[in-house]
Amino acid sequence: MTSTQTQFTWRKSWEDRPNDGTGTHKTDPELTARVYLEPGGKQWYWVVNSWRKVDAGLAPTKESAIRAVDRAAATYLDKSEG
Repeated sequence: MTSTQTQFTWRKSWEDRPNDGTGTHKTDPELTARVYLEPGGKQWYWVVNSWRKVDAGLAPTKESAIRAVDRAAATYLDKSEG
């Protein structure tokens, strides 16, 4: 889905939807994410989940949505370890 350095391994959520990806955290496989282009193509929705929703939001680009996913995951993992 992306060439951006990220904490997640990304794949297409569905083969027929190029702007929709699902990620699994590289060191905590229970931490997952999804990034997709909103209907109408204006913003990218992102969400991070573990056993519950960790965080979610909107971003103007795919790359900024992936960065938001990485930040949310890092914050979640820091709190979990502390």
